[in-house]
Amino acid sequence: MSRRFIASMGALAVMIAVALLAPVPIAGQAKSSTANTTTAAKSWTEPRTADGQPDLQGIWSNATLTPWNDPVSLREAVFYGRGSG
Repeated sequence: MSRRFIASMGALAVMIAVALLAPVPIAGQAKSSTANTTTAAKSWTEPRTADGQPDLQGIWSNATLTPWNDPVSLREAVFYGRGSG
């Protein structure tokens, strides 16, 4: 390979690293100050039902990559007090 190719690949790698590490605000997001954040956090109250319980209405999803069954080694460690080995 020529030195020019290697140098251009190095320059390209540096440009990509700078582009990925540069903080760029996403369109539609305003910069927030800590004063606005703390005021908004203090004024929000969680929704409650008529009897005072937390209101959990909404869309709930069971979509997950977590397996439903524990591995045998973990099951033995929990129920029988054994290690995984």
